Amino acid sequence: MTSSITHIQNLISSVSNVQTEKEAVSIISTYTAGNPKWYDQLPPEAIQSACSMIDTCAPVTLGYDQGAVVAGVIKAFKLTSEMHDTFLNLIGCLRDGIDGNGLKVTNHEVFWDFVVTVSATKLTDVNSCALTLSHPAMAFLEKCEKHDGVVTGYKWVLTDPGTDPNSDDEKSIQFLEKARSLLGLWSNVLYIITAKGSLNERYERIVPILKVGAKCIIYDTTGSKRFYAPPAFSWECKEQPVYSFEQIILMSNEFGKVPDHVCIIGQLCPQFAVNFLIHLRNLNTQVRVISYQGIGFNQLGTNVHEVIHPMSQTVTWCNSDGACQVTTGMLNASFAALTLDSPNASSYRAKQIFVFLHTNTAEYFQSMFKGFFYTKHYVQIMTSIGQMLTYQTGKSCC
Repeated sequence: MTSSITHIQNLISSVSNVQTEKEAVSIISTYTAGNPKWYDQLPPEAIQSACSMIDTCAPVTLGYDQGAVVAGVIKAFKLTSEMHDTFLNLIGCLRDGIDGNGLKVTNHEVFWDFVVTVSATKLTDVNSCALTLSHPAMAFLEKCEKHDGVVTGYKWVLTDPGTDPNSDDEKSIQFLEKARSLLGLWSNVLYIITAKGSLNERYERIVPILKVGAKCIIYDTTGSKRFYAPPAFSWECKEQPVYSFEQIILMSNEFGKVPDHVCIIGQLCPQFAVNFLIHLRNLNTQVRVISYQGIGFNQLGTNVHEVIHPMSQTVTWCNSDGACQVTTGMLNASFAALTLDSPNASSYRAKQIFVFLHTNTAEYFQSMFKGFFYTKHYVQIMTSIGQMLTYQTGKSCC
C-alpha cells in the first residue's frame, strides 16, 4: 500500500499545476505507461471511491451502442414510413440524418426503459416473456411483417467487449439476444471480437450472454492499426483461437452466402472493412442492412461513405449526438439486468473507469463522462484516495 501512496503522490505533484486537459492526460498516461498497472496495488474500496467521485462530477454518461443495435432491429421489419415513426415514438426516439435512416434518442428515460426491459427478460420464464412482449414497442413489432432475410438469413456483430467502462457492448449484445429470441429474428448470429489485447477475457465476457444459435469468435488484429483500449479485467481462462478474415468467411459460409445484417458496435479495422467490401464485390452482392455506432473514432479512418455504405442496400446508425444520456439510476438498472446473464459484470465497472481515467484518451473519457475535467477533478480524486490509504496504513501500524 505504501508504494501505491507514492505513485499517487507522484501523480498529484505532476498534475497539480497543469493548465490544459491535454497536458494533464499526457502526464498521467506517460506515467502509467512507465509504471504499468500500478493501480493493481490499490484496494477495491479505493477504486470504488474514485468511481463514486467521478459519478458525482459526471452524473450523466452516454450509451452509444444500444442505439445502433436498436436501429438495426427496426430494419428487420417491413415498416412503412408512418409505422417507422410510430415505433420510434414508442421508444423515445426520432429519425436522424438527411435520409432519416439514423436514430436519435430524445426521451432518454423511455429509450433506456425499453432496452432494459428487453434485456432483463428471463427467456425460460413464460410470465417474464409475456410481460416484455406487452411493452407497447414490443407489442407493435410483434404485429409487423419481417424481411425474408431476417427469417432465413443470419447476422454478424462486430464487438469490443471490455473496452467501454459502462459495458455497453455486452449490454447491447444482451438486448439483441433477448430481442431476437422474443421476436424470432436471425436464427444465427456470429459475434466477432475486433479488439486487441486480453482476447480470452473479452471472449468470456460475451459467452454467458449468448443464447441458442449465437457464436462468438475472435478476429486476428495482428498488424492492424486497430486502436488499443486496455481492458481493466484479468482472470484465468481458457485460451481461445483467433481467426483471419478468410477463416471468418469460411465459418460464415456455414450459415449462408453473406450475412443479412452487419452491426458494428466495436471499432472496425480498416483492413477488415476493405476486405469485406472486396469480398462482396467479388460475389456481386450486398448485405441487406449495415448498422453502426458512429460516425466516429470507431471506424479508425475507414471512409464511411466509400467503404461502409457500399457494403449494403441500407445503412442505419446512431452517432454520438444521438446517444442516450444515462443517469446513475438508469445505469444501475442496466447493470442489474446485465448481471442476470453475466453475474460478474457490475464488479468490473469501477476498475474499468479507473483504467480508462489513466489512458491517453481525455476527449473520449470526457465525452462519455460529461462534466468531468482532468484539470478540475483529477487531483481532488487522487488526493482523497491518498488520504484514505494513508489512514488505512496508519491504522494497520497501530
